Amino acid sequence: MTEVEIYRAKTKTFAEIIKSFLESNGIFAYIRADGITPYFGDSAPASIYVKKEDQAVAMELIREFTL
Repeated sequence: MTEVEIYRAKTKTFAEIIKSFLESNGIFAYIRADGITPYFGDSAPASIYVKKEDQAVAMELIREFTL
């Protein structure tokens, strides 16, 4: 299974909201948070990944969600 990064959220908290939105629309997603430290916690940037075959639909959903 090939995964692709589709969105880079400013915070892990916002990434969790987008992930939940994608999953409520039937798209499996996961978050990879880089640089999570005790200092930054959930406010560090995080990337959202989906399966390659879900990329187009996921990106359209995110575009509509973030308008």
